Amino acid sequence: MDIALEHRDAALVALGRHLKARGYRFTTVTPATHARVNARPDNKIASTLEDIFGWSRPFSPDVLPEDMAGALRDGGAMAPHGNLCRSTVRFSTLERQIFMHSAFPTDTADAVFFGPDTYRFANALRTTFREAGDGQAMTIVDIGCGTGAGGLYLQSLLSGPVHQILGDINPAAIRFARINAVLNGCEARAVRSDIMSDISESADIIIVDQQMVKASHSLEAATKEAVLMEIDRVVNFFQTRYNKKVNQCLLVGGRATEKETRDFLTSKLRLPMKVGDPFARIQYPSSLERILKEELGPPLAVAVGLAMRED
Repeated sequence: MDIALEHRDAALVALGRHLKARGYRFTTVTPATHARVNARPDNKIASTLEDIFGWSRPFSPDVLPEDMAGALRDGGAMAPHGNLCRSTVRFSTLERQIFMHSAFPTDTADAVFFGPDTYRFANALRTTFREAGDGQAMTIVDIGCGTGAGGLYLQSLLSGPVHQILGDINPAAIRFARINAVLNGCEARAVRSDIMSDISESADIIIVDQQMVKASHSLEAATKEAVLMEIDRVVNFFQTRYNKKVNQCLLVGGRATEKETRDFLTSKLRLPMKVGDPFARIQYPSSLERILKEELGPPLAVAVGLAMRED
């Protein structure tokens, strides 16, 4: 395993290995269930490893074995909680693997998630690649990898050598994915990448934010799926947060003028797509209308917006 780790990351790998050695098992539940279980009077303070690293309950320092307490401190993941302590990371198990992710509640902007959807996705991977035992070498690219669970679990299913790239735009996710790769004995390279912007390798299998795209699909298709899921995530967040319904999406950028892209997003999201016109409030000669609206407008949306700012 040739993955260089910083001291604090190596400490968290050691912590995960201590947990595995002690037979630690934890299946992550939904946030709502997690909150209900922790709200019970007998669950206020941790008394077991599962309480500390699964349920994210505060604990007295003397509950944790010294080797594990030292690893948690060295990893920068032990936080004060009144007169008690709290782990800022938790660990969940998936068959023989173990994954570090953000502690509950996952309410920070850079939180790294692992939950019921991860288990469902793992089941889909297992079903799809049940017959993948021919031993051939494969390259896997996991886009929006989060903890890396999707790609790393898939790697455990394949019998041949695997070259894996774990990509995410969130630095915390890259860190967690790198730690989880080492913790589970997987060869992988974790990189910061906005979709495929910093990943040049061709792939046999592409995983997009826990949605799988097989090798028969192009990187173009994978990119479309990634954009789709990001829009869907933002729409769902807005509707849940503000209790308002989104009735239309305004598209800008170079791809907004492509009818195929608009039709794809309309059919998948079931929302009408409208091409943004950043020149709508700008006076210009009528002879430029077609080129500004149909060609230059959408790609220049950010630049025009910045130019029109008054502050």
